Amino acid sequence: ENNVVNVYINGQLHCICSTNFKTESLAKNDIAIFVPNLPTLNLLQYLRLAKSEQSNNLFKNSLTGTKLGCGEGGCGACTVMISHFDLRTETIIHRAANACLTPICSLDGFAVTT
Repeated sequence: ENNVVNVYINGQLHCICSTNFKTESLAKNDIAIFVPNLPTLNLLQYLRLAKSEQSNNLFKNSLTGTKLGCGEGGCGACTVMISHFDLRTETIIHRAANACLTPICSLDGFAVTT
């Protein structure tokens, strides 16, 4: 069972997990983050995640440029670009997405640009 979501955010690898895992294999600038409620977390919540005083395992993203507007995907305040490599066409596909509606656990292997 793999409880780790690997997603690049603004070019930096974020290894997000719902359980503790070994971080020895991470590069120097990679980020390992423990998020206990991973399945319910959306991309907007993760981007704006603030460091908890009780837990040193939560990383302070503070990428506050992506805003929460309506929370329903209608206003566009939370729009980000999600990219992935399409093996069939051997090209990189870029799509606009509403961060308030995108579950973080659905982004394994993707790149997000805010």
